[in-house]
Amino acid sequence: MKTVILYCRDINMTTLWRQACEKLAVDHECIDVSAHDWLSRIRSAHPDLVLLRPPGDVESDKIMFDERLYVISKVLRIKTFPTYEEILIYENKKMLSYILEAQGLPHPKTRVFYDKIEALDYVSHCDYPVVMKSSIGASGIGVLVMRDSKKAARYVHQAFSKRGVPMQIGPNRVIGSVGKWVRTALSDTARARDRISQYHRISVNRPKNFMITQEYIPHDFEWRVIVIGNSHYAYQKSKYKDKCSGTKSREYVDPPKAILNFASYVCREMRINSAAIDMFEHEGEYLINEIQAIFGYYPGYIMMEVNGIPGRYEYRDGEWIYIEGRSDSNESYEYRLELALKLYQEGNL
Repeated sequence: MKTVILYCRDINMTTLWRQACEKLAVDHECIDVSAHDWLSRIRSAHPDLVLLRPPGDVESDKIMFDERLYVISKVLRIKTFPTYEEILIYENKKMLSYILEAQGLPHPKTRVFYDKIEALDYVSHCDYPVVMKSSIGASGIGVLVMRDSKKAARYVHQAFSKRGVPMQIGPNRVIGSVGKWVRTALSDTARARDRISQYHRISVNRPKNFMITQEYIPHDFEWRVIVIGNSHYAYQKSKYKDKCSGTKSREYVDPPKAILNFASYVCREMRINSAAIDMFEHEGEYLINEIQAIFGYYPGYIMMEVNGIPGRYEYRDGEWIYIEGRSDSNESYEYRLELALKLYQEGNL
């Protein structure tokens, strides 16, 4: 079996997929979808399966990746993992909100404005606090909580200007410090230069001329449920100030079976094979905040039961069974690759 690992610009983003392929002895090569000859390279490779590592920081790169992936998946009809549909909502909060609304899946009320006058009118009378989001950006870098109309109006003016959507660009300010950043930069100057270059690209390519608002849901934590095939993992992401994303703070508890049932239902409805689903628990129901087909986790393993034994839940014979043992090697990319190969062989991709 021949696989291609598709990436955009930065080959280091393929590391975990490459390590998984090497461990499972899967023939593979890497192709940069941003190259001018990307299509001829795909055709020359004759892949049975394409493993995807889309960009998650610059919106123009994400749009390019999705456009070219459409050709690979829908025109050339090459199987991919994740699927085109799963990647379409990855780091695309606009598209995710449309699909959740269309399918009637519970989520915080989200509005997307492409007209500045409409946006200004909305922030002049909406209920506060309200969440403003960029469409792309991990670890909460594009998420701001507005508590009054004046600040919200300033946000609108910037979003519809050449400056683009306000974003917190740079090292993670929640878990880092200036001293730590300086020490890290001095220990690996080449990596530091790459990161600075990346921050610059994000800054000059900020999304602009639209605005996303989301209903603010009071919360002390956010649930993250990770689904890899029939395996389900869950933990709580603790809040720091107004956000849970980017804090790296985890609380491992035995999750209620209701949230596992809900995550499983969402995956069936949206035909998702593997994803991290972030949810709020509010007034007796779960609300979907984000769904990401590409995800990492921190630290070590992604779920630990209250008695301290790592493992995962699987649904068997009408009940959730806790399976002890770790499946987090290489951030579970071997486990994901095993799932991809199984789905391919069964004709379910």
